[in-house]
Amino acid sequence: MTLRHFRIFISVVKLNSITLAAEELYMSQPAVSLAIKEMEVYYGVRLFDRLSRKIFITDEGRRVYDVALQVVKNVDDLRDEISTGVIQNDLRIGGSMTIGSCYLPQILIDFKKDHQRTSVVSIIDNSSKLIDLILNHKLDLAIIEGPIFSDKLKSIVIRNDNLVLIIASNNPLSQKNIISLSDLQDQNFLLRDKDSGTRKIVDSLFLANNIIIEPKIESVSTISLIEAVRRNIGISIIPKQFLTIVKKDNIIQRNIENMNFERAFTIIYQKNKHPNTMMNDFIECSKRIIIKD
Repeated sequence: MTLRHFRIFISVVKLNSITLAAEELYMSQPAVSLAIKEMEVYYGVRLFDRLSRKIFITDEGRRVYDVALQVVKNVDDLRDEISTGVIQNDLRIGGSMTIGSCYLPQILIDFKKDHQRTSVVSIIDNSSKLIDLILNHKLDLAIIEGPIFSDKLKSIVIRNDNLVLIIASNNPLSQKNIISLSDLQDQNFLLRDKDSGTRKIVDSLFLANNIIIEPKIESVSTISLIEAVRRNIGISIIPKQFLTIVKKDNIIQRNIENMNFERAFTIIYQKNKHPNTMMNDFIECSKRIIIKD
């Protein structure tokens, strides 16, 4: 098994076609097919199912693909470092909207104190997008909230956090200290987008109580939801931590009876990735900042 086999295999998977991979690699189609066959013989499994002249990657093929991507990236990075004489100190990290708004700035400041030569590239997005970037080797690690369902990820729970219901002070619900589910029936919900960790938790908890929410506003920005609530356009459920970084004028926090909106802040990275010293230092820095809050 050679690096050449891996490069051919990666091209076939990305293009979902032996013919297109052959064109991309300037190879003949039989040569590409032979390379794939040699890999299947070597590993003793089928990497693709062939149906009606189409190929479909198998579970075993997906596993080989994940490892092949990492191997090729490591080899290419090493080649670049040796050829340029410069050791790469890049760290690609992601943060959910909550992490990016409330914690990431301080994490980056503290981390850079001891890693001044490290170039840190940050992406702030919803949890689902960050998981996809990790799985596709676009990020080294990410800090997210909410459930993680991929068995290809290593996860480290930092601490738990809570979501809270917020309403405008001139909303009639503000007169109640504890709000029941029935109190919410005629309210306009303003919620995060469906791919966010916050939204997934909200939807799942309400669905468990046989309630399906059709929000009047969906947004990738929690700040915009808070401002809409402030103007009594509707009510929202947001990470409690946001109430420490925005003005609370005309905003009241309330609890919903028998509802526990608890979720975990979690660091994730690929299971087959071995964290180096730089990654481990960033992980420890993140834990220190978030835990002490």
